[in-house]
Amino acid sequence: MNKKEVQKEVKKDYKENNWYFKNISKKQLIFFIILYIIIFIIWFGAWFIIKSNMEYKKIEQEKIRKEQISKKKIDKINEEKKKIEDEKIKKEEEYLNYIKNVDLKTDSSLTKYVNNKIHYNKLWFVPTDLVPVEWKYIIDWKWWSIKVQKILKESLDNLAVDFFEATDNNIVVVSWYRGYKYQKWIKDRGCSDIFCAKAWYSEHQSGLAIDIYSASSKRNWVNDNNLREYYIWFDKNAYKYWFTNTYKKWIEIDWYGEEPWHWRYVWTKLANYLQENKITFAEFYNKKIEKNK
Repeated sequence: MNKKEVQKEVKKDYKENNWYFKNISKKQLIFFIILYIIIFIIWFGAWFIIKSNMEYKKIEQEKIRKEQISKKKIDKINEEKKKIEDEKIKKEEEYLNYIKNVDLKTDSSLTKYVNNKIHYNKLWFVPTDLVPVEWKYIIDWKWWSIKVQKILKESLDNLAVDFFEATDNNIVVVSWYRGYKYQKWIKDRGCSDIFCAKAWYSEHQSGLAIDIYSASSKRNWVNDNNLREYYIWFDKNAYKYWFTNTYKKWIEIDWYGEEPWHWRYVWTKLANYLQENKITFAEFYNKKIEKNK
């Protein structure tokens, strides 16, 4: 059997085994091809739609997840803000209660307020616990004659340690507790009302005020590099040890001229309140009087 005969036999055998080719017409073949194409298109379209939906759901789920995370973060931030706000309100309420109840009138009060119109209740008021200020980091300009209330001394000791670490200098105290007689002697020598209180009207009589370095003038403190450096440190840090610079806004507000050297112990809450609100003791007093009207 030659090659042609073999091919003929194979073709015959193929047709016999694939009977559907025997009776199928050309039109039917085209129909089946088109049908297969349509089925494929439908299947592919369905597959594409299903896949697209799955991708869309995945994107939506990721979006929802991110929104949930974002919401949690926002809720956490809002919670923190509310917590801070609540603490602020609570702190403000504590301050307001303190302002309402702070004792500005009793001679022995740590917050007794005096100016050139308001004096002590007792002409000869003398604090009961006066102690010397001399210590390792504090220089007594008068050689052990300087005395202040004990509670001031304790805070001043702590302040002096930190001041020395920051500036490598000791604190020189040049003025301290001054009783009625001594204050009268100063005024009788002709000290101006701008810088010297009348006897019976001075913060120094409380034993809660000190003058440091140089009781001279603001100009001197501004022009002297050392004094300027000392004042900047005190102005920034003294409140942490419960001190305030009583006279820093001139006569119209504080009743006296500016005294960078004059520091008054007023206790913790009041010192913090004055520092945070950037007001002087006189402004605080006026604020309290206004609230009580």
